Amino acid sequence: MDSFLTIPLPQPKLMVADYVESEGQPVPEHCDSCDDALASGDPFIVRSEHPQEYAGASGLLTSFKVTAERLEAAPSYDDATGRGSALDRALLRILQKKLAGGSDKEFESNLTELSGDRIDQYCRLMNVRRDDFLKDLSYSYWKLLGGYNQSIIADNAVPGRYHVFTTAAKAPSVNYNYCMIEGARVILSKGSNLGGLLDEDAIIKGAATFVDYYESVRWLKKFDPSHCPIIECQWVDGVHYFLQYHRTRDAEPARFKLTEGRKGDEVEALFVRGATPPEGIVVNAAISTDSQWRTKLFEYEEASYNWGEEVYDELMTRRRCVQLMNKSCLEVLAYNACVGHLPRSFMFKPRISVVTNFSDESFRGLSRQAAEETRRTGVLFCVPLLVRSDGRRALARILR
Repeated sequence: MDSFLTIPLPQPKLMVADYVESEGQPVPEHCDSCDDALASGDPFIVRSEHPQEYAGASGLLTSFKVTAERLEAAPSYDDATGRGSALDRALLRILQKKLAGGSDKEFESNLTELSGDRIDQYCRLMNVRRDDFLKDLSYSYWKLLGGYNQSIIADNAVPGRYHVFTTAAKAPSVNYNYCMIEGARVILSKGSNLGGLLDEDAIIKGAATFVDYYESVRWLKKFDPSHCPIIECQWVDGVHYFLQYHRTRDAEPARFKLTEGRKGDEVEALFVRGATPPEGIVVNAAISTDSQWRTKLFEYEEASYNWGEEVYDELMTRRRCVQLMNKSCLEVLAYNACVGHLPRSFMFKPRISVVTNFSDESFRGLSRQAAEETRRTGVLFCVPLLVRSDGRRALARILR
């Protein structure tokens, strides 16, 4: 039993980290307030804290890295000459106000507004009053470490298999790696080192230590060792600093081995996580590109192709039996999952996650057909799909 599911967690990142640190695991230093963090003179990260984050939605709120470069640029920042993304410029404006004497309360309120659209969507979909959501929202302040950010997850269908997502502290969009580890050996490695800041050899050589670290946290007495969480950490000079424990699914090992090849119009998955019974399962896969179908949550959804609606899809991932993803290759999957919360949720929160390629046989033109049928009938288009998976391989076929 996970003890943290039975107690209130006003600040789940901080409270769980405090527990992990009490058990002897390294955790980055943290401060009580923004004023204290600024007074420390060190770069830091402002992390959102909300009770729903431990076992709920990922990536709903914005975390803000206060780097040395931003601390230097903020006092003289001018919108007229400012460069960078809209978010970068907004963060600099907020930091500028804080450094000019603004209060912590004002600083945090301004940060919250950067996530305003996602908060509104969440509240609408969950039928929660915005004021009630905001009264439970707070922030914690952590020393910003260099090295590599990692998310490590045990595969819930294949014992001894682990998935590790690594990004460099700087320029993560061009310095990232996804590796699959089995038996302390890397069996798959995809990524990019265009920025020259990611050492793939070090990642491969460190595979066994990643697994050891993950299991040392997973088996702490307040956690449920039968669960397969996403454990986020910072890997600096060979040391893992705990950042977050995020729940996904319990272990459900596969009960058979899929030995036969493709038959007829079956499509073999590029990636699968999760297992079916030997005979497979038939699911109605929802497909739509129209936002009108994302206005309410369903208690249960057999299957869905990802629609790319961040808050809606994040909330639905735990309710789906099968999550279907359309990716052209594993390199694309690696990039998406290394740099974003939602693709990792797609991969590890549903009962089964399958990556196929729309260009393969039965799936050609499916998206176009879905849009046409949905508009014509006014009913969300679903396609019956047979999925068989042993956790290592999966075959999928549309049932005509």
